Amino acid sequence: MVIEQMFGGAVMRYRRQGGKRRPQSRLVLLVGAFCLALFVVGFAFALHSSAAGDQPAPTYVVQPGDTLWSIAKAHSSLQDDIRLIVYRIQKLNGLASPIIQPGQCLLLPSAP
Repeated sequence: MVIEQMFGGAVMRYRRQGGKRRPQSRLVLLVGAFCLALFVVGFAFALHSSAAGDQPAPTYVVQPGDTLWSIAKAHSSLQDDIRLIVYRIQKLNGLASPIIQPGQCLLLPSAP
């Protein structure tokens, strides 16, 4: 079978090889299968880890005089980096700045 295409007056002819696959198509299939397998394994791992961690995140109600730093320091161990805990509290609660108000309920990150 001959396929012809017209490009600016020039005719290009392509001849389809009868049933033979090119090495590039095998590589594409191999990469696709690998990506699919990686996705399935990742999905199974995510399901397993979410089932094990169905506990609700701890919460804290902000008191007058509290700062994110003081809250992070009170809810971390000695070897934890307080800056990282403050960052996690901000991200977990969708805070654009470290400003908090008394009475505000904050979700606290679980131990990494």
